[in-house]
Amino acid sequence: MTVSGGNLVYGGRTVLLRGENFNNEPALACCGGPNVNAINANAADYAKLGSLGGNVVRFGLDYQWYSSNRANFFAVVDQHVAWAKANHLWMIPVMFMPPGGSNGGYGGQGGFWGSASNQQLLTSFWSDFATHYANEPTMAGYDIFNEPAPTDNQCCGQYQQWAQSAYNAITAVDPHHFVVIEAPLYNTEPSISGSRILWSGHCYAAVGTDGCNFPGSNPASPTNRPFFVGEVGSQPAQGTAYVPGNLANFNAQGISWTHFVMHETGFGLFQNWGAGDFSSPWSAMLTVVQAAMAGNIRP
Repeated sequence: MTVSGGNLVYGGRTVLLRGENFNNEPALACCGGPNVNAINANAADYAKLGSLGGNVVRFGLDYQWYSSNRANFFAVVDQHVAWAKANHLWMIPVMFMPPGGSNGGYGGQGGFWGSASNQQLLTSFWSDFATHYANEPTMAGYDIFNEPAPTDNQCCGQYQQWAQSAYNAITAVDPHHFVVIEAPLYNTEPSISGSRILWSGHCYAAVGTDGCNFPGSNPASPTNRPFFVGEVGSQPAQGTAYVPGNLANFNAQGISWTHFVMHETGFGLFQNWGAGDFSSPWSAMLTVVQAAMAGNIRP
């Protein structure tokens, strides 16, 4: 998978990544962990996503899994990579819980942004992670920070400086994979330099409205390409809402996306928290997501 001419390219063909978040909430420090052994995805989940036609998993990480036991951390992630490969899926790991903590979203990040040492720890983590997976084709790229909310109250000096250093560290050790750069809290375009960037944002409203504005000059269409909507979804109380229209819009614009989320009582395709538990399907959303993934190019 390469970045070329504003597109993602695989085997000479332009590719859209269209799949699912396995965000592993029960294992994350925000939500029950940190406990890498509590990840709520298993081999059956990868097989299920493959059967739906998906081609990518956005896979949530917690820094404390790594800092507490590096060898076990890589053994666990290696197993998930093997399951993804067996089901013809790419992976994009994403850091939900950085050193210094987070609430898992646009908040609780003061312990990271207020600490140069924690920022360096995360840069070093990504360098080590990218070294480990530099020659692994199942890895599509690395989403270095979920929903960044720097504390400098302006866009985006603090974030730009760290993200550029992380990008540089990753590409210095890994010649093959892209780096996902998410729009910060202020939803403007950070100025990061590099030829292997997949720009990203999240979407929880109709395209072009507050909650799903693309960074850049046009809230209905991203300026920087290629672009990846790392999270898009709704909850059963809303129904499928804006999601069918959004996914059709993304597909028409050539924008990659991953639905949020596989297992969760809330946004989940399956309204439970159990790995491999498909007993509580949200059938209406499953139909929407499966239809939008039709025709995927898969590894």
